[in-house]
Amino acid sequence: MSRYQIWDRSTQVITPSGKVFSPQEWANRYPMSKIEGIDLVISGGTINGAFCGEFTSMREMYDKQMKQSGIEGYENGIPKGMGKQETLDFIEAFEDARNNQPVVEAITAEDRIAAALEAQVMMAMPDAE
Repeated sequence: MSRYQIWDRSTQVITPSGKVFSPQEWANRYPMSKIEGIDLVISGGTINGAFCGEFTSMREMYDKQMKQSGIEGYENGIPKGMGKQETLDFIEAFEDARNNQPVVEAITAEDRIAAALEAQVMMAMPDAE
C-alpha cells in the first residue's frame, strides 16, 4: 500500500485520532481542495488523514531534495513524464532510501578545539622516564 495518494474528493477521510470526515467536511477543512486543478495528497491506507498536502509543491520540494541528497538513483530528481501516483511512489521510495542512509556525524568546530587542547596538554606533560 502506498504511503501517499491523491484524494479523489469522494472518499471519507479518517484521521489518526479516529475522527471521520465526510468528503464535504474534509473539503471545508482544506478549502484548496475545492479549487479545480489542485490535487490534494493524503495518506494511503485506512487512516488516510494522517497527512494532507498539495501535489505540485510536494513534487517540487522532493525533486530539489533528491538532487541535493547524493543518493544513488535520485541525483536527477523526479523523472519527467511520471504519473501522479507513480510520482508519489517514487517520493516514498526516496524517503525510504534517505532513511536507510548510514548516519555520518560531522566533526564540529567544538570537536576540533577539544582535540587541539588535548594535544597541547599532552605536549606540555613531562616525558616519562
